[in-house]
This record gives sequence, structure tokens and C-alpha cells, in this order.
Amino acid sequence: MSSLHERAPGIWTLRVPGGTDPVDGRRITHTETFRGSERAAKERLKVLEREKERTPVAGHTRPLRQVITMWRAKARHAESTSRNYDLAVRTIPAHLMKTPVGKIRANTIEALDDHVLAKYGVERARLVHAVVSGALTYAWRQEWIPSNVCRKVVPPAAVKRKDSTPTTAELQKLLELVVERPEFHAWLLLSAMVGGRPSEVLALCWSDIDFDRQQVTISKALEPIGGSGRIKTTKTDNERTVAIGALTVGVLRVWHARFVARAKAVGVKPVRDPFVFVRPRTFDGSTPWRPDYGSKEFRKLRDRAGINGRVRRYDLRHMVATVLIDQGVPLKVVGDRLGHTRLATTSDQYGHRVAASDQVSADILEAGIA
Repeated sequence: MSSLHERAPGIWTLRVPGGTDPVDGRRITHTETFRGSERAAKERLKVLEREKERTPVAGHTRPLRQVITMWRAKARHAESTSRNYDLAVRTIPAHLMKTPVGKIRANTIEALDDHVLAKYGVERARLVHAVVSGALTYAWRQEWIPSNVCRKVVPPAAVKRKDSTPTTAELQKLLELVVERPEFHAWLLLSAMVGGRPSEVLALCWSDIDFDRQQVTISKALEPIGGSGRIKTTKTDNERTVAIGALTVGVLRVWHARFVARAKAVGVKPVRDPFVFVRPRTFDGSTPWRPDYGSKEFRKLRDRAGINGRVRRYDLRHMVATVLIDQGVPLKVVGDRLGHTRLATTSDQYGHRVAASDQVSADILEAGIA
């Protein structure tokens, strides 16, 4: 309840309750000293009460650093994302980290973007923008600020990476180089067939492969940071079953037979559900490849095959999408294979391929009536 108290003749203390802090539950009271008559003091008290109704909850005084910490604790980002966000936090100037979120304006964000862009480049600037925006969205949802001012600022545009999608002919070159290495042959062919993310392929266990039905179930991924071998959910937290052909099944059978024979030769019993692609000398199948191991091996194969140096293992995923779309496979089917939860994701990434495929359709139609 609001109150006023005369401390001395003509000097008043005005108190207006501000509710409770949404985080620690402390009661908040706004206090002001006023000089004048009692009538004037009461009028001023009414003004303060009206201003209180328009003022955001006291959380608006929390510094950006604290809000970022609270947001990240609530969001529980993946380890790889957390590592990137740690870098972003170290990049944000100290004075801004101390600034109350209620005082951050659009021009503050513009200045931050320009500063980081000039000093660290586009990718870091976009990362910092995303972290600050995430924290301010959290503050807005807590009703500490009226809006997220980052939404008013367009972050630096991402640098478009030149297309490095390998062709099927280039894939054949790569496969020829590993035909005598069963594990690498299986890894490369399976990666190219299922369209999975590298971390998803490395997390596969033999129980995920149904040889009879010619299917692979993708339900988990390998944490890409630190080589710990920790398993997590897929990027979209969804499980999907992907069909594979007889060729892929045959190659996988060859590698499975070699895996079992190798374990037997050294007197090791495989674990209950071994990983498909295991670290060298891990004969029981208990430890998967390190993510960087697959990347290094792919670069070696790429260079031996004389393929464009920009091609990455991840680009096999793009190859799957482009080949299927060019053959007229519906976007929804392609997106399901890649593990996209929204059709819009597939359309945004590969919609240009649909346009090219549709032009082929037009040419075929015209040829039939010409």
C-alpha cells in the first residue's frame, strides 16, 4: 500500500510498493523524497502510482550478464552450442554486460553488431547477436522488459558458402578407394545413402540396422565436442527409419562379419549392442569413432580422389537431397529422410532444386506435343 510520511516540515517521504522480485521473491518498494505541501505530496504520490503501473517488473534492472546466465541455465543448450555461446559471452564488451537489460536499446545492439563485425567477422557477430537476442527474449517472457529490441535490428548477413555438393561420380571415386577397407566402405556408403548428419551415423549401433527389412533407424547422435563418445538425442529430438538398398545392406554385412571375426581373433567378446563404427583397436565395439576422426579420414580420401578441396563429409547429406529432388522425389519425402521436422526447412535449403527439376518437366511436356 502506498504511503507518505512528513520527515520534517514540508519534506515528505513517498513510498510506492513495486510487487515482488520474480526471481528471489524480495518485496520491492520505490521511495522518493518530496518537498512541498501535503496536498502537493499526495498528488505526487498518485503520479508515482500511475508510473508504477507502466513500469516493467523490477527484473529490468538486472545486468545483461546475469540475464544471459539465467537464460542459458533455463535453456540447457547442447554442449556444442554452449561452447559457441561461451565464446560469444567472452566477446561482448564488459560495459555492456553490466548494463541493465531495461536500458539496452536498438542502437546499442547496432553498435555491438558493428563492433564485433569489424573486429571478429560475420560469424562471430551473428553468434553474439543470437546470444543477446536469446537473453532479451527470456527477459521479455519474464515481463522484465516490454520487448526484445534485437528484433528491431537486422544482424549481419551470413556469408554464403560456395556450393560444394559432390556429384555421384565423385562419390564413386571415393568408394573405389575404400572398397578393400570394409569399415570405411560401409561408413562412406551408409553416410551417402541415409543422408544423416555425421553425428547420427557415428552413433549407430548394430541393433539400429535391420538387414532383412533393409532399414536403418536413426534415433540418436554422437556429441561432437571433446571426443567423449557421449550419446545424445538427434538435433530435432525425433526418431526416423530410413530405407537402404541391397548394395548398402551387402556392404554392411561384409563389415559386420569382419567386425565379429576380428573380435573373436583377439579373444574379445563384443558388448551387448556394439557401435557400427568403432575406434581403432576397440574390438568389443564399446566406443564409437571420434567425430574428428571421420572428418580427417574423409579429407584424406577426398584429396586422394582429386576432388574439390571444399567438399566436406557433411556435403554427402546435401548430395542425397539434390539427387533425390532432381529425380522428382517429393520434398516431404526428402525432408523426412534428412530428419527435418518442418517442410519449410527442406524448402528453404533445396527449393531452388525443385525449380530446376520443374523446368525439366516442362521440357519433357513440350517435347511430347511438339
